[in-house]
Amino acid sequence: MAKAFKLTLNLNDKEKTYVTGFISGRKVRKAIELTNEVNSFEMENKLIPTELLDELVIFITELYNNQFSFDDYFDGLEYDEVLPTIQKHLVGIISGKPIDGGPKQEQ
Repeated sequence: MAKAFKLTLNLNDKEKTYVTGFISGRKVRKAIELTNEVNSFEMENKLIPTELLDELVIFITELYNNQFSFDDYFDGLEYDEVLPTIQKHLVGIISGKPIDGGPKQEQ
């Protein structure tokens, strides 16, 4: 049975949930590569460059087979969810444990 990831974006004041399809082993390789790049900046206590952030978001949009755009990702998440959502996806892909991503739920 396929393992799917979910991501909910708030676009035009409406929440829309996207679900991944087949995730190839090549995506695991790319997730590891991107994680290593991010970690290299974190080890030096530096912010990741915007070019790397863009590459991460492109990876997420491709993971969802371009069901939403690069701009939709940034516009559909609150500021404090942009990076954690990417991190959850990277960790989930590498560990093989899909997550539900997107806006945090009020408790």
